[in-house]
Parts: sequence; C-alpha cells; structure tokens
Amino acid sequence: MKRTYFLILGFCILFACKKDDNNTSPEAPIGTTWVSSSIKTNEIGGSNLSVLTAYNLNATINKSSFKTIISQEGTQIVFVVDGNNNVRGLSYTVKAGNGYTVLPIDANSTVNSLFLILPGMMSTSPTETMNNLSTISAYNKFKNYIQNNLPNKALGDLLANTYADSLFQETINEYETKYIRNDSLKKGVDDSYNIKFSVLGTGNNTFELSNYGLRYVDVYRCY
Repeated sequence: MKRTYFLILGFCILFACKKDDNNTSPEAPIGTTWVSSSIKTNEIGGSNLSVLTAYNLNATINKSSFKTIISQEGTQIVFVVDGNNNVRGLSYTVKAGNGYTVLPIDANSTVNSLFLILPGMMSTSPTETMNNLSTISAYNKFKNYIQNNLPNKALGDLLANTYADSLFQETINEYETKYIRNDSLKKGVDDSYNIKFSVLGTGNNTFELSNYGLRYVDVYRCY
C-alpha cells in the first residue's frame, strides 16, 4: 500500500477524536508551554480553521495568529484542520532559546512535515533533513504541486493524486539512497563510540549495526 495512504488514514483517525472547545484545558501540563505562532491563510485553504497539537486539540486562529500548547522536549508535528476536520496544513516545532516554538504554518511547512512524519526521515536536526531534501529534484516538484493546490484543496485529496504520490515515493527512495544507506555518511562522536560493530547471534551468525544519525544505541541480550 502506498505510504501516502497511511498518512491519510492516520489523519482521519486523529481528527475523528477531535475535542470540542469546552474540553480543552487552559493549563499547560508539566513539560509543555503555551506558544504563539502564525499561519499564512493565503496558502492554507478552508474555512473555520483551527490548530491542533498533542496537548491542545482546538486552538482558534485570530487574524492569522494562534496560541497553543506544545512539548518543550522535542520536535512534534502541528496540524491545521477546517470546520469539517479535514487536514489543510501542517507544521512542526523548532528550537527557540531553551525550548521550542511552532514554525509559522504555510505550504512549505506542510510539505516538510509530511516527510518528518515518516520513520527514519528525520535526522538529529529537522533543518538538516530539509537541506538534504532540497537537493532532490522530485521533492522540489512535489513541493511546487502542493504549494499550487493547497489553497483550494484538503491535504488528503492532494496526497491521493497519482502524480503527487509518485513524486512523494520518488523523493523517499532517493533520500534513503543518498542520506540513509550511504556508507560515506556514517557518523561517530569519538573513539569511545564505535559507529559500526558486530553482534554474534545464534548459530554463529553475525549482525552488523551502523549508526548514521549520531544517536545513542543500546543493545540488549535476550535469553
């Protein structure tokens, strides 16, 4: 099944659980905070738009601005939905000082968020991921398609388009080849962290684990 279909299905499941205004809490849970950001309504279509995060399921938009609750402990995706709960735009949180804030929501943030959603696409820095994607021809074509059509159509409808899906798949495949499975990009911190090592398995089989993202890796033996 096409990856874009999984994304659309995920959106539908998420927004089937959308809360009413009376169910949102004015208090930010521990580890989160209120932040302000903006949305370019000339690039994001639909009426009665609102912004959703994991901690605030209905932030209203007032003159292209909004306030919502986000985690201060890592990057997360932010959604824009219309009055019919159709996804109309996406963004994500970025580092700001000692915490995080929401990147202004527009067509560009929507396109980039689609790739950040996918497991294995995000590196240790969303900025690094976006810079890498910009080198891929199919990505730029996909971005242009979304930018041209997002003001008039819901995101799910755009992703269901065969042309868009083919560009989406092509981008993922080329990204994996150039930036994930490329041995020249393996990263290490220092001599105490081997970037490549082998684990002896059952039947004297050897398994190799390579780290491309400067992440800590724990290996456990199961008996």
